Amino acid sequence: MGSGGSDPSNPQVLLIHNVEDGIKRFGNASKEYVAAVRAVSASLEHLAVAMRQLSLGDIPPELHARIDRFGTVVGLHQSAAATNNNNNRKGSVGNESNNDMNSVNHRNSASKVSVQLDYPLAPYINDFSKDVGSATDDLKMLTKMARKKQEEYESAAKKYNETRLEVEKIEKSDVKKNRNSADNPKYTKKIEKREKQRVEAEQKAQELNKACQALITRRAEVMTRVMDAMGSQTFRYWNGIAHLMQDGSMGGSRSNSVV
Repeated sequence: MGSGGSDPSNPQVLLIHNVEDGIKRFGNASKEYVAAVRAVSASLEHLAVAMRQLSLGDIPPELHARIDRFGTVVGLHQSAAATNNNNNRKGSVGNESNNDMNSVNHRNSASKVSVQLDYPLAPYINDFSKDVGSATDDLKMLTKMARKKQEEYESAAKKYNETRLEVEKIEKSDVKKNRNSADNPKYTKKIEKREKQRVEAEQKAQELNKACQALITRRAEVMTRVMDAMGSQTFRYWNGIAHLMQDGSMGGSRSNSVV
C-alpha cells in the first residue's frame, strides 16, 4: 500500500500529469498553428501587392503578365477564403464541415483567370479545429476522472497508513508492558478500523487503475485520429497552396487552374 502522497515516479501519476500537460500544450499549439495559417494566407496578398509595385514602369511584357497573373490568382484565393468564411458563419454552428464540399471555382472576368480551390482556407480551418483542435475534449474528461480517482486513492491510502502506524505503536507499547495486544480493547478496535480502511484503499486503487487504463486506451484513439486528420487535411490544404503559388507565378502552366 502506498504512503498516500503523489509519488512523481508512479506510472499512474506520471500518466495523468503527462496527459494533462500534453492537452494544455496541444491546445496552445493548435491555436498558434491556426494563427500561422491565417498569417500565411494574408502574407500571400502582401507578396502580390509588393510584386505589383515592383513591376511598375518599363518591364518585359512576359514578366508583367506573370506578375499580374500571380496577383490575380492570389486575389481570387483571398476572395474564395472570404466567401467561404462568410458562408460558414451563416450556417449552423457545429455543422460547418466542408470536407465533402465541391471545389470552389472563382474567376476574374477582366483577366479571364480562374482559380479552382479544392480546399479553401475557411473550411480547412474549420475542419482542423473540429477534428484536431477539439479532439482532446473527451480526453480531458477522462483525465479529470483519473485525477479524481488518484486523489481518492491517496486519501484512502493515507488514512490506512495512519491507522496502521497507530496499531504498530500500540503493539510496541504492549510489548514493553508484557501484555498481549489481543487482550487490549483499544488494539482490537484499531485493527478493525485498519482492515476496513485497507479494503477501501484497495478498492480505490482498483478504480484508479481502471480509470488509467481507460485513459491509456482513449489517448491512443485520439492521437491516431489527430494524426490521420493532420496528415490528410493538412496535406490537402498546403498542396493546394503550393499549386496556387506555382500556377500564379508560372503564368498558367497548369491550364489556368489552381487545385
